[in-house]
Amino acid sequence: MDRELQPALDELRDLLSAQDQAGLREALDRLHPSDLADIIEELTTEEATQLLSLLDAENAAEAFDDLESQTQREVLASLGLPEIAGILDQMADDDIADLVAELGTEQAEQVLGLLTDEDAQDVKQLLTYDEDTAGGIMTTEFVWVKAGYTAAQSIEHIRRLAPQAETINYIYVLDDDERLSGVLSLRELIVTDPGDRVSQFMETDIVSVHVQEDQEEVARQAMHYDLLAIPVVDDDRRMLGIVTIDDLIDVIDEEAAEDLQGVVGGGTSGDFGEDQAIVPWTRVKQRLPWLILLMFGNFIAANVMQHFENVLASVVAVAFFVPVLLDSAGNVGTQSLAVTIRGMATRAIGPRDLGRVVWRELQTGLLLGLSCGTIIAVVAALWQSNPMLGVVVGLAMSCGLTVAAVMGVVVPMVFDRIGVDAAVASSPLITTAADVTALLIYFSLATVWMARLL
Repeated sequence: MDRELQPALDELRDLLSAQDQAGLREALDRLHPSDLADIIEELTTEEATQLLSLLDAENAAEAFDDLESQTQREVLASLGLPEIAGILDQMADDDIADLVAELGTEQAEQVLGLLTDEDAQDVKQLLTYDEDTAGGIMTTEFVWVKAGYTAAQSIEHIRRLAPQAETINYIYVLDDDERLSGVLSLRELIVTDPGDRVSQFMETDIVSVHVQEDQEEVARQAMHYDLLAIPVVDDDRRMLGIVTIDDLIDVIDEEAAEDLQGVVGGGTSGDFGEDQAIVPWTRVKQRLPWLILLMFGNFIAANVMQHFENVLASVVAVAFFVPVLLDSAGNVGTQSLAVTIRGMATRAIGPRDLGRVVWRELQTGLLLGLSCGTIIAVVAALWQSNPMLGVVVGLAMSCGLTVAAVMGVVVPMVFDRIGVDAAVASSPLITTAADVTALLIYFSLATVWMARLL
């Protein structure tokens, strides 16, 4: 919880202890529902239930929707049916579907039983789509008009639909078969002549996504076209719903967290976002394969060192710089990987860009290698009073960092091309390959010039 909310938490706890209903209502009026959700996470279920029951349905629904899944389940079990019904009435269908998907069978049936038949049907339909597709994150509540409506008729129609719609930034134009044929903004509708037909000023070049489209691609499309909502259609272009900006932000946040976890070899869920209740064994299963891969990679690196044990035995000082060399190569490889993964995630980098990006990272790695290599060369030469050792360490550092930078680009892009999750699989391989390559370069140079190192 944000430290800035600590005074509000302390105040609410004091008021709850004193059972000061008037004071609680006054304190709650000063809090944004999202901030209240953060505070509720620090309270007992009984205290959370009491606070939510003091809010009006709209604010209670907004606060409830921001709670963690586990907290939502506990609060639902504690709230009375009228309070639950009031909250559900203010929630969007897609948010209710997300809630139902997290509940046990009994609670899910209870929630669905409190909805109108139409809303319950919409929620059940949303639950049939995979959660990471456009259908899984869309809402079925949107405003629409017909192409033959006049501007005045459209405004009157929107007045009837708006209370149930999640957003009215865009007004979609449907034909008699509910196919998407156009879109217009509320501003365009207001400023046009009341007698003009929608068909006269609607935009027909529409950006839409298929209901089975991956959620990450949906977010990319919305970002590319600067949309606050994007329509979702089926195979026949019948409009099924919209994905709104709040869900798009959640997708971007979720995908970024997955990519970040993949880069560090930590799996794709469980440590970031709101799923903090994941059991330890699940975390172990996510991380263990990559740790084992890294462990065997270290065996390979150790075998390389054993192969050059004659160098280590003859020039002990060579061993001093192994940790620095390995850490530097691994860091550069990981940095290059992170930049590449980010570029791939935002579509700034595609398969056709491989040559350009490799050339860019080759230059970057070379400059980094020369800079770090020069520094370590001077340190090695002065520390060990051995200029040739400085040359060997410096050259190995330069070459190792250059190779690691290129690996950070090539490996994830190749994995992506063959259908392997680049974010998850790249980091362990790059770390191992960069270490082994750096050691081979280092000890090969030391072997060639061993006579001068003595």
